[in-house]
Formats: sequence, structure tokens, C-alpha cells
Amino acid sequence: MPEFNFFKPFIPTKKPRNYKKLFLFVLILVFIIPIGYYHWDMLLQLNAANEKSKEINAFLTDPSNLKTVEEVVRKQDMVDHYLLIRDQLLNSKAQLNSEFQVAVYLLDLINDQIPNELFLTQMALDNGTLSIEGYCDSFDTIAQYAYNLRVTGMFRDVMIPVVTKEETFTYFTVECSIKWEGMDEAE
Repeated sequence: MPEFNFFKPFIPTKKPRNYKKLFLFVLILVFIIPIGYYHWDMLLQLNAANEKSKEINAFLTDPSNLKTVEEVVRKQDMVDHYLLIRDQLLNSKAQLNSEFQVAVYLLDLINDQIPNELFLTQMALDNGTLSIEGYCDSFDTIAQYAYNLRVTGMFRDVMIPVVTKEETFTYFTVECSIKWEGMDEAE
């Protein structure tokens, strides 16, 4: 047994640790370390982005690159211009094809109405008025042709203004207006 010391009357004992402070310290470390890591990572990314930005800015302000960009823009404008011309040509071609088909249709319609012994020598279309010249052997054949044109429904105001009787043939001129689709809605 140890001797009793009068100058040191109390037996030294271990103090209980303050676990609350330790827990608080560990908790602070757990939150501060990830925040510090992410802050450091964000600073590194910001510096890298600033470097890339400087590099891109130097590339864009470089005179040789500016010349190249201007050339690309000029060539793109030329391509756009050529595409516009191509589209206009294609539209013109389609319009010509449709006009040609209408002309072929009219010629077929006119030729289908020709009676036997009637021959056409000339046709002209001026402002929607069709003038047909030809010859045949009789007045009845001319009248039959004018009637055939009238009953097709494509021609209106079919008239025979000129008829000339010669020794062998009778020469004639038939004039009529063409009924274009949509123009004669009132009739």
C-alpha cells in the first residue's frame, strides 16, 4: 500500500476525455476537407478554362486565321449565291416544261379536231388568241373544223374571218380564244 503523503492529499486520477470536443473536431474535418478539395479542383478548372480562353482568343485574333475565316465566309456567300441561281434555274426549267406540256396538249387537241381533206399551214398564239391558217376543198369542211374546235370546250369565240376560194382549194383563217383554266369562272 502506498504511503500517505500529507502534501499531496488526493490520489491522482485520470480525467475523463471530453468526447464532445473531439467529435466536433472530427465533424468539422469531415466537412472542411471535401469542401477544400472541391474548391481546389474548381480553381484548377477555372485556371485551365482561362488558359483555353486565352488560347482561343489568340487563335481568333491571329491575322492568318482572320484571313482564312474571311475566305471561308466569302466562299460560303458564293455557295449560297450559286444555290440560289440553281434553284431559279430549276424553277425556270419546271415552268418551261409545264408550258411545253400545255403547248403539246393544245397542238394535240387542235390536230385531233381536223376533219379529212383539211390541211393546216400556219398557227400563231398571241395574247390568248389562236390564229389557224390552212386550206381544204370545201366550205363545209372549214365549218366542221370550227365547230369541232368549239365543242372541245377549250376554245371560245371561234370565228372564220377569212375565206378565200381559189381554183383548186379554199384557203381560210380560223381565230379563237383559248379558255385557260381559272380565267372563265364566271361563265
